[in-house]
Amino acid sequence: MTGACKFFSCFLILLCMDCGKSFCQQKDTASGKMDSLPVGEFVKTAKKLANEETNHSLQTYREGRIILAQRHTIDAIKSVSQRIRLYMKDGLDTLAIDNELKETEASLSIARDGIFKNQGTTQTQRNLAVTASIIVELLDNVSEHKIQLDKYTNHLIDYKDNLDSLSSDSSLYFFPADSLAIISYVKRIIVVNKEIGPVDSSLKITINRAQELQMRIDLMIYNLHSLGEDIEIYRSGVSAGVLNRELGNIWGPVGFFRPVREILKFSWAKEKMVLQFYIRDHAGRIFIILLMITAAMIFARSVKKMVQQENLQQPDFNGQLVLRYPVLSSVFVVLNIFQFIFVNPPFIFNICIWSVSIICLTIIFRDVIARYWLRYWWLVIVFFVLTSADNFFLQAARSERWFMLILAAAGVLILLRIFFAGHLKELKEKGLLYFFIFVALVETASFFNNAFGRYNLSKSLLITGYVGIAVAILFFWTIRFINEMLGLAYKVYKFPDKKLFYINFDKVGTDVPNFLYVLLVFGWFIIMGRNFYAFRQIATPVEDFLFKNRAVGESNFSIGGIFIFISILVASLLLSKLISFFATATPSPHGTTKGERIGIGSWLLLIRIFIISLGLFLAFAATGIPVDRLTIILGALGVGVGLGLQSLVTNLVSGLIIAFEKPVNVGDVLEVNGKMATMKSIGFRSSVVKVGDGSHVVIPNGDLLNQHLVNWSMGRNMRRTSVVLGVAYDTDINHAREIFLNVLKGMEHVLQNPHPAVFAKNFGAFSIDFELFFWVGHLSEADAIKSEVIAKIDTACKTAGILIPVPQQDIHIRSMPDEKEKNI
Repeated sequence: MTGACKFFSCFLILLCMDCGKSFCQQKDTASGKMDSLPVGEFVKTAKKLANEETNHSLQTYREGRIILAQRHTIDAIKSVSQRIRLYMKDGLDTLAIDNELKETEASLSIARDGIFKNQGTTQTQRNLAVTASIIVELLDNVSEHKIQLDKYTNHLIDYKDNLDSLSSDSSLYFFPADSLAIISYVKRIIVVNKEIGPVDSSLKITINRAQELQMRIDLMIYNLHSLGEDIEIYRSGVSAGVLNRELGNIWGPVGFFRPVREILKFSWAKEKMVLQFYIRDHAGRIFIILLMITAAMIFARSVKKMVQQENLQQPDFNGQLVLRYPVLSSVFVVLNIFQFIFVNPPFIFNICIWSVSIICLTIIFRDVIARYWLRYWWLVIVFFVLTSADNFFLQAARSERWFMLILAAAGVLILLRIFFAGHLKELKEKGLLYFFIFVALVETASFFNNAFGRYNLSKSLLITGYVGIAVAILFFWTIRFINEMLGLAYKVYKFPDKKLFYINFDKVGTDVPNFLYVLLVFGWFIIMGRNFYAFRQIATPVEDFLFKNRAVGESNFSIGGIFIFISILVASLLLSKLISFFATATPSPHGTTKGERIGIGSWLLLIRIFIISLGLFLAFAATGIPVDRLTIILGALGVGVGLGLQSLVTNLVSGLIIAFEKPVNVGDVLEVNGKMATMKSIGFRSSVVKVGDGSHVVIPNGDLLNQHLVNWSMGRNMRRTSVVLGVAYDTDINHAREIFLNVLKGMEHVLQNPHPAVFAKNFGAFSIDFELFFWVGHLSEADAIKSEVIAKIDTACKTAGILIPVPQQDIHIRSMPDEKEKNI
């Protein structure tokens, strides 16, 4: 029984007792023998009982609330513990980060070699450049781990704080009055403690380990920053003193000696590290290169197949080298064109690309060019390989200097022999003569600078000469192969084809655009400029100027960001225009049949919208403009739509409906306002149709959908035509009908499925009227075939003696009496 029930029971008992006393009091009063009983005792007892029960009820209520809070707190502690257990299980692998830090320390030890230890007589630009690339990669990697670790540690600390906050709840330390309840609560606390105790201990250990790892990462980042700054100071100093003598004369005494084997060992370790880092960071771009090579191979194989079908292939592949080796040609062209998507690649990565290109080119033209020039091509390859191998030396050695001197002298002598041997007229690419002169001058300068101790300058000149001539030859042959492929494609592909991505080669032409020559020459200068630190000193201020953050009010921007924004938008617009230009073809005069539908039709509009939309979002993303600004622009556009752009939006939406539903397609034959027309293009706002008289009509997309449009191409361009004629009344109807059917069945251009039909329509004023129904294969032929049918029907009727009556009218003239005769 609750306290309230007890209180009410006692109150009723006292009330009954009081009523009994009142009855007795009335009885005694009536007799006058009884005094009144004290009423205060009853009130006093009732108040005391009420206070006791009130206190007891409040205590019971508070105890119940505390017990309820205990349960909620314990459940919350168990829930947080479970989340902590799962987070630590699936969270960051600190052991892997610890191992990577150890690997970073080992890599850093290799990077220090030749610069901060075993320094040698002078610093080399190659060693400094490679080491700078390694440090940048290591710094980026460690910084990324720092971000992950900081986030992970902050979450752990938040969980720890949440758990400690719940554990310090005062309700957990309240014990109920009942001894049995106390025992039950203690048992529950023991179970909960067994559940969360290991989690709490593990959490503390994990937080300590993570914080210790944070300190190590912070120290590593500081060391990497310091080393990077020191290397930049070294590079700037070496570049500033590039014309100064860094070493003694090559025939002088040796100032510092280190075995070549040790130099090769640490040089290869650094070069391999840089290559691995670069491939890992640019895997996406390498994948793009592979996709482009695949597309080029499909293109080359398709052209080769069509050339063979058209019997245009030359037996000796004269002017058709790309057809002889389509796979190698595709690899060669794509690598040389698209190598520029890699920004500031290391020298070893460039060597890999150029080596593959050189191998492909050697296989392709080994039986084509003259043996005299083929021998010199092999010498170019030898010098390219030896020079590239020498460039992997990251520390100066006396034996390397002699090797460089011999290479430079040999190159100059060979070039002099080329100039005076009298075979320059046989050289097809006359532009290579300028590169020969350039190489001769550069290698001569390298020879003398090396001899008198200017090591860094002489090595840069040596690499620039031999690598430059090899890359120039690769670029010349790249343009030649592109010209060959375009010329062949122009001959065999007169209309866009799905296998070739609907490119219209009649519009592309047969020659490489002039801007490609400019880009390749510009790219050659960039590739050669990378061998000099001064090029980087020029590029860095320009880069800082372009990408320095500037503020106007609350908006931040950079000049480079503005250029990027505009460039992406312009590029997307140009790309959409190019696709629209090259992916369409002029339909044939006879229109298109079901199997001849040209191009990608109305899907072209969707592709253009997708490209422009993607370009817009990429432009915002590339420049870091918040997306809410784009929302403001779209909101303003919505207001503009409400104010006066309804017609524009209607036409745009109608264009989208045309693109999806495809009621019309590019190349379809339509009937517009009673005139036959051919759909030329479907744009954002309007479409263009060409009428039979040669005029072009621009129709808004909304009007195109709203009117009752006749699309003949949806029925495979077939058309039913009829001829009406009459025969004389004395003609045998069945015989005439049989003659007409035989004429229709005997005509080549009249379709027999659906079958032609002849019906006697009615009795006319002068003839029995027949109507002949027949189908033609293409609506453009309907008039000509109808004319031919009429001519044959006329001939058949004359042969069979069937009269085709001519409408006649009889005129009766009556003379009316004059007025005098009427009076008589």
